[in-house]
Amino acid sequence: MAKEFSDVFPTLPEPGKRNVLITSALPYVNNVPHLGNIIGGRGIPTLYIGGTDEYGTTTEAKALIEKCTPQELCDKYHAIHAEIYQWFNISFDIFGRTTTQLQTDIT
Repeated sequence: MAKEFSDVFPTLPEPGKRNVLITSALPYVNNVPHLGNIIGGRGIPTLYIGGTDEYGTTTEAKALIEKCTPQELCDKYHAIHAEIYQWFNISFDIFGRTTTQLQTDIT
C-alpha cells in the first residue's frame, strides 16, 4: 500500500518558510508506465523523449491574448522551453512537438 505524503515527508510544508514542490508531468493511467529512465540508468540503450504539447483550448486562448496565431505562439514557447531546459542542463535525446507532421501521423 502506498504511503501517505505526511508519512514520507512529515516536515513539509515548513511553517514560516518558502516551500517548493517540484513535480514532473503526470502520466495517464490508461496503460502501464514507461520505465525508460530506470532502464537507461542500468546501462541499457534508452531513448529519452520530451517535448511540448501544443494542442488545446489554452493554446488558442493564449494566442488570442498575444495577438498571434496558435502556431506562432507554439514556435515562441517551444523555443523558450528548450532554452530553459538547456540552462538547467536538462537534456533529451529528442525534444519534439505535438504539432509536427510525424506526431500527427502517429496519433
